[in-house]
Amino acid sequence: VYGTRAGVISCPDGVSTSKEPVHYVHALTYRSDRVYLENLPETVTRATLLKDGTPLSLGSANGRRYVTVPAGLRDPIAMVIQFD
Repeated sequence: VYGTRAGVISCPDGVSTSKEPVHYVHALTYRSDRVYLENLPETVTRATLLKDGTPLSLGSANGRRYVTVPAGLRDPIAMVIQFD
C-alpha cells in the first residue's frame, strides 16, 4: 500500500501499516479463520479486504481482538485487511 508508514497494530501472523486514519494488516500466515490483533485503535469500527472491499467480522474473545477471514477469502501469499 503506497504512502503508508509502520503501523501500530501488532499481528502475530503478519505486519501492519497505516496512513491515518486507515490501518492495514498484511496477513502472511493463517493458523485459523481468525487473525488476532493487538493495539487495534478504539476508533476502528470496520474491517474489509483491500482487494475487493469484502466486509469482515471484527470480534473479541478473552480480551483479544480478532478479525474473521473465511478460508475461501484467504490469499495463499498475502492478504491485506483494511481497518477504518
